Amino acid sequence: MERPMTPPEREQVRIKEQNRLDEEQRLLDKKACEARLIANPPPPPTIEAREGLPAPSLGPTSLAKSSTSSVIMDAVLSVFVYLPCYIIVFNGLLILCIFLPILGIPLVGAVGWYLYKMGEPKRKAKRKLEEKRYQDQLAKEQKEHQEKEAQRKAEARQKAYLREMNDYVKLSSLHPFEFERCISDLYRRFGFTVRQTSQTGDGGKDAILWKGGEKYLLECKKYSKEQLVGRPEVQKFHSALITENARLGFFVTTSGFSKGAEEYVNAYKLPIELRDMKNLSALIIQAVNS
Repeated sequence: MERPMTPPEREQVRIKEQNRLDEEQRLLDKKACEARLIANPPPPPTIEAREGLPAPSLGPTSLAKSSTSSVIMDAVLSVFVYLPCYIIVFNGLLILCIFLPILGIPLVGAVGWYLYKMGEPKRKAKRKLEEKRYQDQLAKEQKEHQEKEAQRKAEARQKAYLREMNDYVKLSSLHPFEFERCISDLYRRFGFTVRQTSQTGDGGKDAILWKGGEKYLLECKKYSKEQLVGRPEVQKFHSALITENARLGFFVTTSGFSKGAEEYVNAYKLPIELRDMKNLSALIIQAVNS
């Protein structure tokens, strides 16, 4: 088993290794220098160097002549080369400063006029579109105004008609179908959508009404004051309510209802509103004032 080295021995080994590395580096540098000399050989020596003669030196006279010629050359260049260049550049800048605004105003105007002409078709199309929109909006407003005016006149005529019909003599003088139409208009005033049935085979109903998604039925009887609506007619109307699956029924007459008819509705709590001439008159007044 080898003995471990002492610190002085390790230091000697390190110094030897460093010397060896330095020697290798010097050899590498020498080879690199020789390679550079081979690639770029130095220039040949001058005659003086080959013959061992000293190189010629410039005396004070030669230096003075050289400096004088340099000053003269600089003066000639300044007068005949640099000065004309400065004058040309200065005059060019002066001309630009003076004439550029004069030439630029017409140029800018011409460019602006050209751009204006180029954008004229788009402006015309935009004006036509805006005019069309204005005409459409005006026509729409006029149509809405005409519709509102027509609706207002129709309501006024309807109110006048109902006001005129708020009289037993007037109502009794109407044809039965005309009486049905009058009562249908009355319920239209309260927001119902009304469709009258045919004059014959109506199935116990004179009109079908809708409001809020619910179905209602209307039955009208134009009788004299002495002729009352009896229980059989109310029963028939109740059967129509069941058949049509209606929520409520309105039974309207110019006369009144018999005691049996009223007891039948009240006893069974049927979904039927009985309206005689007195109730009908109040309903007409309410519709006219609404």
